[in-house]
Amino acid sequence: MRAMKMNTSLRSTLLVLSLMLGFVMSGAASAHSALKASTPADGAELASAPTEIMLEFASDARLAKFAIAKDGTDLAIGFKPIMTAAKEFSIPVEGLSAGAYSVSFSIIGDDGHTVAGHFNFGVGVSVHKAASGH
Repeated sequence: MRAMKMNTSLRSTLLVLSLMLGFVMSGAASAHSALKASTPADGAELASAPTEIMLEFASDARLAKFAIAKDGTDLAIGFKPIMTAAKEFSIPVEGLSAGAYSVSFSIIGDDGHTVAGHFNFGVGVSVHKAASGH
């Protein structure tokens, strides 16, 4: 009877450890295509408008979608998906003026998974960091 209790206890412990390891590994796997940095940074208040937005990712990705909105209104920037894998992207954004901006993007990682993100910045105005950050 005692051997049976130890066997059940050992199985329970191994099950818990396996589940924990699975959660840790899935979190690491899903984070590999995350945005590492942006210029402007999330929540930045700039004195003058940028002429480009820089995105840096933790691993190679393809930039499938990029959009920018000023004070809640989408801007036409003529973005076309970039299907060549890279860690860094520079997107020209000419003609920005004072206001609050929101940038949203979607990438496709080397593993085929799509990851979406967004961040905010202001030109001459302060803005809050995006709720989910990058």
